[in-house]
Amino acid sequence: MLGDPVNFVDPTGEFPDPNGKVPGGPWSPNPENRPGNYLGPKLSTGGKAQCQYVPSETNGGPSGAQEPYWKTQYPGEGWGQRYDMNGKPITPNEAHSGSNRTKIPFGNPWWWFLLPTPAY
Repeated sequence: MLGDPVNFVDPTGEFPDPNGKVPGGPWSPNPENRPGNYLGPKLSTGGKAQCQYVPSETNGGPSGAQEPYWKTQYPGEGWGQRYDMNGKPITPNEAHSGSNRTKIPFGNPWWWFLLPTPAY
């Protein structure tokens, strides 16, 4: 049975393992968080880094995530670097490449100049 990333259920421990792929390990499952969340070794600055599995959009992940990926967080920082499932660093835009990232800025007046002038 495969894990259920939509409901964060992983009864057989089949979530992907970031070890050997995501820098900062070795990663250990975080018993205080949902399956797919891992903790790194204790840092010299205190605390531990986190590594979280993010499922694709079709499996309950965020909008535009065509493929699953990993994201890491260090103490005192927001979620930082993202990695594809092979451990290659990717940008947030690459992680969510399927979403409509280009939106018309209706709040900015410049876009009005792009509209055709009506003929009277």
